[in-house]
Amino acid sequence: MKKTAGINGFGRFGLHLLKYWLDRASSSNFNIVYINDDTITADQAFDMLNNDN
Repeated sequence: MKKTAGINGFGRFGLHLLKYWLDRASSSNFNIVYINDDTITADQAFDMLNNDN
């Protein structure tokens, strides 16, 4: 059974954690179900994921 997790803040650490998890979601032992950051919109988060090197 997978654990439930969230990300508190979507700075460098949160962004890289989410990217790491997305690459390994099927074999991970946890699910990320929310991101808590009131300074960006969902569209901005999407853009950050797609444009980060």
